[in-house]
Amino acid sequence: MHIPPRYQAFVDSDQEPMERLRKGRGRLAAYRSSNPEVRKSVRLTTRSELNKVRRAARSLKITMFCDETLDDLRVLAYNTYAELAWNNGGRRVPDFAMMRPENLDRVTVNYIRHNRTKYEHTLIVNGLNTNDLRRSYNIELKIKCLAEIARVFPELAAECERQRLAVSRSLQEAVDRIAANEEAGLGLPKAA
Repeated sequence: MHIPPRYQAFVDSDQEPMERLRKGRGRLAAYRSSNPEVRKSVRLTTRSELNKVRRAARSLKITMFCDETLDDLRVLAYNTYAELAWNNGGRRVPDFAMMRPENLDRVTVNYIRHNRTKYEHTLIVNGLNTNDLRRSYNIELKIKCLAEIARVFPELAAECERQRLAVSRSLQEAVDRIAANEEAGLGLPKAA
């Protein structure tokens, strides 16, 4: 049986699964391998890489530059939100005075997180090779940024905690789904 050269790496048994994983090839095949040692080594490597990414994200310093008062930031956040909504399909938002306080807090926290913090530049600089590592890195950065916003603006602490719980819950659900699939021998989880 002739095997084309481009598929030879998948057939050769001399290549270690760890080496194949580091090269960015064969991760899906290694997860679904019939060899339990291969699945275990890939799973352990993935977890250690994930822990390294989380530690790197937690060690970053988040700088906020807010010279305005919270009321001024709410007005700026509302204006930015209304402009974005109008530009993205002509959707109108309620007037500032008519907007629900919890929605205004959500808009304000998102405005501060995206426009008044310096951490997003590191995402461009950092060369994460897979989407799952990049996603974990972004989640850790978001959690750390929300904690910083809650520290600086105690009035927004409830909204920061709500967003942190939403992110943590989805992260925990993903971890539980991966663990359940690994125990069942199904490999990678399917996207929900």
